[in-house]
Amino acid sequence: MVETAEVQPRSSRLRDIGVALVIGLVVVGVVFALNWQGEDKSGGVTGRSLGAGGAAPQVGKSAADFTVAGVDGRPLHLSDFKGRPVWLNFWATWCPPCRAEMPDIVAVYDEEQSKDLVILAVSIGEDADTVRQYVEKAGMKFTVGVDGRQSIADMYRVSGIPTHIFIDRDGIVRDVQVGGMSRSLMKQRLGKIL
Repeated sequence: MVETAEVQPRSSRLRDIGVALVIGLVVVGVVFALNWQGEDKSGGVTGRSLGAGGAAPQVGKSAADFTVAGVDGRPLHLSDFKGRPVWLNFWATWCPPCRAEMPDIVAVYDEEQSKDLVILAVSIGEDADTVRQYVEKAGMKFTVGVDGRQSIADMYRVSGIPTHIFIDRDGIVRDVQVGGMSRSLMKQRLGKIL
């Protein structure tokens, strides 16, 4: 009888530990899932090495002009959009925060394009075919440039992607955001240039 009494508590303790571990793993899984699918995409950033380049854009200063190839191969100049508010977005198809916020960028553009908004999304370090395929799949109807050598990103001292630069109708930088944004934060930032 004594042996049976010792065995039952030990197996009971092991069962309790097992149940506690399973519950703990479920809780961790639920917390992870909620954070992964949460509405707020702000803060996510993928770092990159800086090459030689100019000064980082400063709020209140003119945005430096540049030429970048469009996904169709035609040259795009930032100065072509003078007189219109420009949301300059540095991103890449392989960047998780960039991919996470892209549906919101597409939706915000659809809502705000009647205000003459230009979104110039400059993909860095990728070839035009890769970018073109992603653009079609994501339904991106705004202007997309391909900075395969990252020369524009270097010129703008982009240290992480996504990076967003909001430029008013006069070509003046009004806001800079490094990292992903929620839709509400996008609208707030756009309010400074629309």
